[in-house]
Amino acid sequence: MMQRGTVVWDNHACLPLHDTERWVEGIARYRAAGVTAVTINIGDAREPLEVLIRTAASIRHYVQQHPANYLLGRTTADLREAAQSGRLAVCLDVEGVFALGAQVSLVEFLYQIGVRWMLLVYNRRNLAGSGCHDPEDEGLTAHGRAILAEMDRVGMIKCCSHTGYRTAREILDASDRPVIFSHSNPRRLHDHPRNIPDELIRGAARTDGVI
Repeated sequence: MMQRGTVVWDNHACLPLHDTERWVEGIARYRAAGVTAVTINIGDAREPLEVLIRTAASIRHYVQQHPANYLLGRTTADLREAAQSGRLAVCLDVEGVFALGAQVSLVEFLYQIGVRWMLLVYNRRNLAGSGCHDPEDEGLTAHGRAILAEMDRVGMIKCCSHTGYRTAREILDASDRPVIFSHSNPRRLHDHPRNIPDELIRGAARTDGVI
């Protein structure tokens, strides 16, 4: 039996967000299983900003309408409160900065609506850098560095899953705050482009990040 107050967290849940009934069932299953925090992906790859906003609004509204079972996870205190009270903290993430376009100020907006970590690149090159499935990794761009700086300023965690190795190394080198690989595995155990080499594992640890 798990002790009340233990934080059990799925940090990246890909729920069927275009079907409200199914994602509502999904978070109910998380809570019933004893999970105390879940981070829901509200957009990836080439989802436009409108989709991210509408999805976040839908999740936030539902959670706030059901305070006996859920709360919005925006701080570590929220996660501890959820674990102590038997509720599920619902957090938000974004995979890739496509929806931002050239507007760096949208980082702060996403943070204000609850996004607490974000990938810069999802599989393929965008305005910030290269992805793990690009034939050539051209590294972090000047625009990507501006996004990094803004994420650090507002307190949004940077994630390098799905990111090309050179781009990930440059993100790690440019960061003075923790960087995570939220859903990556060691490439030494399974040789796949989505998995990461030991140097990136050690690099994340040097930033006080986790995998």
